[in-house]
Amino acid sequence: RKAALYATLFATLLCVVIALLTNLWAAKYHLSLPSVQITAGLILIIWSLDTIFRPSQAADEEGEIGSAVQLALSPLATPTIVTPAGVAAIMVTILFASAAPDSEKIYASAAIALAVVMALNFLTMYFIEVITRAAWLLPVLRVLGAVLVVVQAAFGVQVMLNGLAGLGVIEL
Repeated sequence: RKAALYATLFATLLCVVIALLTNLWAAKYHLSLPSVQITAGLILIIWSLDTIFRPSQAADEEGEIGSAVQLALSPLATPTIVTPAGVAAIMVTILFASAAPDSEKIYASAAIALAVVMALNFLTMYFIEVITRAAWLLPVLRVLGAVLVVVQAAFGVQVMLNGLAGLGVIEL
């Protein structure tokens, strides 16, 4: 339970740091919003396809667990909570907001979304024993996960199309 709290705090901090550094990285490396959109879309698609086609893996029960802080940093905070797809989504959101006339609203919405996602992550980790004991819940979560991974792949395609439209390659 300590690991759940630490992982949530570390992951939230990591997301905030990524958000704060995105414009700096974009300026330093001359990254346009469309180029980050195309990259993010590709990452979202690959991540989704990996989830769909990866064989299920049983938990390694013989491995050492380590302290709550070690467990919270890895594998929980990274790469389980803050995935490469999540980093891509944060960067696109921040770059989009920076160019939008109503950027304050977008930043506020992103902050609220981050708080909700992190709260759900925390609650899931905190109550994982209860969740896994509910036999009826696991199949429901698997179906929901399958639906969401397809939505994520479709979102990845849309983000790529938006990037291509932003470069003038296609018209949406």
